[in-house]
Amino acid sequence: MGFFDKINRKNAPAKKRDDIVDAEIVDEKKSTTTSDVDVPSLYKAESRGAAYRILLRPLLSEKTTRAESKGVYTFSVALDATKPQIMNAVERVYGVRPTQVHTILVEGKAVRFGQQKGRRRNWKKALVTLPKDTTITIHTGV
Repeated sequence: MGFFDKINRKNAPAKKRDDIVDAEIVDEKKSTTTSDVDVPSLYKAESRGAAYRILLRPLLSEKTTRAESKGVYTFSVALDATKPQIMNAVERVYGVRPTQVHTILVEGKAVRFGQQKGRRRNWKKALVTLPKDTTITIHTGV
């Protein structure tokens, strides 16, 4: 019947996207907030979505923890992220404008799984320098 279905589809009028009603469409729910304080849109989670796609996770090791005392924080970032994008993402997430960003492309190592040869993913590291006497909290939830 697949052949006849094609013929019937050609003769049928095209449906518009507005006319399609799906069971998947969910009514918009009003969000409930715990406080009545008006939070600037810069710090709301919805406006920071793109920033979280750039800043993947903070890197925590002995070396990076020592660097934090000097105001240098280390993050794993998206491979296609640029320095201005990283600066804007840090500002959106933590509310502090960095003074400097250094990026390093870390190539994945060649590894073996038994007789199979493979390669780990490449990833990008960003060293973010904050202004003097400014700190951010990246250790919460770790």
